[in-house]
Amino acid sequence: MDDRGGPQGMATPLEQARGGRIAVATFAAQRAEHAPFSIDGFTAVAVSAVDAYSRHHQGSPFQEQAERNMADALSTLGYVAVDVFHYMDGKTKVADLYTHAVRIAATGIWGVGQYAPEDILEESNAAALLAALSFKCSAMWDDTSEVEMLEDSYARYASDAEETRLVFARRVRQLVETESAMGMAERQLR
Repeated sequence: MDDRGGPQGMATPLEQARGGRIAVATFAAQRAEHAPFSIDGFTAVAVSAVDAYSRHHQGSPFQEQAERNMADALSTLGYVAVDVFHYMDGKTKVADLYTHAVRIAATGIWGVGQYAPEDILEESNAAALLAALSFKCSAMWDDTSEVEMLEDSYARYASDAEETRLVFARRVRQLVETESAMGMAERQLR
């Protein structure tokens, strides 16, 4: 079991998107309320999003995880990032979201404020959350740059998304083959 609430890697895309939604919504609400202006402020807001995510998955608060096992805490940061990508998939191009987050991590420029249009604001909050998670990971693990964590999370998201696409494609192909076989059987019976 992990602090996500189940065996590692067993979450469905729907569960992942739900977790990502909770993290983005919590981050957005906290960002609007506290208006952070520093990396430390943004990472503190990100930790509150991680805590909400952990509660959703019946896990421990982030600080408790970090005190108990640093590797588990770092894994949770990665899970949240992957799940944010899953949540935002279809709302925006995930590759663009990844690029936006990398730009924030590389420059420290956090992007649009709370008065942007809702669709732009959600993407901005998701990118800022991803960057803040990356900063937190880098601060906890000296051997990791801000961008490495984002690269790893994006790669895991892409792998999950491709696996989901393949499962869907197989199901569609099976339906078509079944329909085709049924159609041939009906023609032979006529």
